[in-house]
Amino acid sequence: LPVCALCPSSRAQPSMPLTKKHVYAPLPKTERGKFVVINGHTESKYLAFGTQQGVVLRSLEDPLQVTLYQEHAKAATAACISPSGGWVASGDVSGAVRVWPVKPNEDGEHLIKFEGQPLAAAISDIRWSPDNQRVAVCGDGREQFGHVFMWDAGSSVGSISGHSKKINAIDFRPVRPFRIVTGSEDKQVNFFEGPPFKFKCSIKEHDNFVNCVRYSPNGEFFVSVSNDKKAIVYEGKTGEKKGELVGHRGTIYWAAWSPDSSMIATCSADKTVRVWKWSGESGESIAEFTFAEKPTADHMQVSVAWVADTLVSYSLGGQLSFLDVASGGGSPVDTWFAHTTSVSAVGTINGGAFFVSVDTNGKALVWDAMTGRAKPVPGAPELTTSIAAAGTSFAIASRNDAILMGNSADGEAKVHTSVSAGSAVHTVAISANGSSIAGLSSAAIVLVQNGQVAASLNVQSCSWTPKSIAISPDGTTVAVGASDNNVYLLEAEGSSLAVKKTLSGHRSDVSCVSFSPDGEKIASGDGNREVIAFSVASGERLVSGWVYHASRISCVAWAPDSDSLASGSVDSYIIVWSLRNPKSNIRLQGTHRGGVQALSWINESEIVSGGVDAALKTWIVDRS
Repeated sequence: LPVCALCPSSRAQPSMPLTKKHVYAPLPKTERGKFVVINGHTESKYLAFGTQQGVVLRSLEDPLQVTLYQEHAKAATAACISPSGGWVASGDVSGAVRVWPVKPNEDGEHLIKFEGQPLAAAISDIRWSPDNQRVAVCGDGREQFGHVFMWDAGSSVGSISGHSKKINAIDFRPVRPFRIVTGSEDKQVNFFEGPPFKFKCSIKEHDNFVNCVRYSPNGEFFVSVSNDKKAIVYEGKTGEKKGELVGHRGTIYWAAWSPDSSMIATCSADKTVRVWKWSGESGESIAEFTFAEKPTADHMQVSVAWVADTLVSYSLGGQLSFLDVASGGGSPVDTWFAHTTSVSAVGTINGGAFFVSVDTNGKALVWDAMTGRAKPVPGAPELTTSIAAAGTSFAIASRNDAILMGNSADGEAKVHTSVSAGSAVHTVAISANGSSIAGLSSAAIVLVQNGQVAASLNVQSCSWTPKSIAISPDGTTVAVGASDNNVYLLEAEGSSLAVKKTLSGHRSDVSCVSFSPDGEKIASGDGNREVIAFSVASGERLVSGWVYHASRISCVAWAPDSDSLASGSVDSYIIVWSLRNPKSNIRLQGTHRGGVQALSWINESEIVSGGVDAALKTWIVDRS
């Protein structure tokens, strides 16, 4: 391989280790009209839930205390931590169930204890027996909609029968004599005695789908909630109906008991969470929580969990709200935000103190790197498509044809200017000083300077289709990766952008492109798995033949020293390269389940990445 002509030394260097520092975890993906299963573990104060690309265990005390388990072959749908806190049972859309340890081994692996296929379709709920010996699962299937088995061997300990449709929820009675209760889309609540567990009776009190069933921690009662807007409480040992909780004006999606079994929290499509005081014979509403002055569909509450003294609810819009029951209701005392779908862009601002990111749902977030907390970017549109950052400045692309500029110089990221690009913008890039922005839409390539469109190029006039975009540090040159395997360098000529140079060498469409911080080099990646570095001045290839990825390159990013660069791919690898020693690299597999979508250097030794798994992760690069 050729040595970079712009580098002062070609001295061989050792490979650079890449180790994970933090995970900025996703929250569950939501779907209108459906509940989300979030199970809590009281002793550890962790939540457990499934996502499109894995299982998340997340501390309610520290957002950076996260386990992201990504060994399921399909999207995870439910997870539950054992009462002892040592094990997790999780299920996915295929009906597969895995049991694995909470703590990884010395190699960072969660070695599987059990794997089975109890159902033929998606698992909807999972619960452990109080003695940590049995696991009950339910969901969809052909003939069987539930199963209960020994946690380590998978041997059956009864039959979950009596339903004609999908079972939405299942639970164990937490004290002896053990019972199991189920709630189904056939409108029935079924009651089982055991072990071995056998069908005892069907309870037909609901008029619509039963979404959730949960036992009180003392085992004296259980509650069921339904699309019929009713919550019904039963005697825990016999299944006898004890009373109804009436007050919600929409579907009740989920329910949770307080640790002392004296209160029940319910969440609803009416955009409220209610807390009920349960006397043993009747329930009284003692708190009602709302989530906006003018609530929208996104404020529908689709899950609720009571973990020790902390009550949380989860909305259709992907917000985890913390509720203070003692206040008697009102608004949440705190709200956590995170991505729920693939992260498509990420950038760093304020010297890496904050990250900005966008997902495929159009949610733009700003993250505090130290605390792991995120919040929506103030002023960002709901239909954000891309984000780019430099220094204290950032740029946002929107589907409504706007390019927005923001700043965080005072420590608070906020949008201050909006410019119309004439059509929906799907990618933006920003210069090092934040004064110039390049935007790419289906109709045009635009250069924004001083808060207005300074020059543009109608893509219909080009013989190629633009695929990716970057802008030089000084804001004068726009690099466009194209469908004809070339990188084009554009500069303003009056109000038009004109091609000034063509960089050739790729054998497939150029999917990503990036200027080095010193402005002297360009790195680009393509659909044929290759990364190439070019000289801006001469247009010559400085390094080629970097074909170590197994799939399409999705992103490239330069380190601050303009020597090292990182690339991410659909193959889930992040590779760090060095121009000084082009034969040396470090390849880390499995960084993001489903693929790496975005990369940005925080400083000389840290990288932040975003992926299809909806997570952000930071990595330490050892340059020693």
